[in-house]
Amino acid sequence: MPGGSAPAGVDVIDLRRPQFCLVSSIPHTHVLLQGDITAEEYDAQLLKESIPYRAILAARNAQIALSHGFTAIRDLETEGAMYADWT
Repeated sequence: MPGGSAPAGVDVIDLRRPQFCLVSSIPHTHVLLQGDITAEEYDAQLLKESIPYRAILAARNAQIALSHGFTAIRDLETEGAMYADWT
């Protein structure tokens, strides 16, 4: 191995050949929220934006995550959008 060797008894996986690599966890996100927001922005999203509008933005956020290589994400809570995450 370049730069050293693995300790005895450790399984070594050669990733130099194209292979599939599965992560051991699925990242969580909040697709129904827009950005790293302040308390005021959070209130505005939940109280002033309609649920259908937020659902459209959530679909866009999921598409962005997919285009960045995420194949699985877990959306936590609906942030006041009731069942919008099921649409």
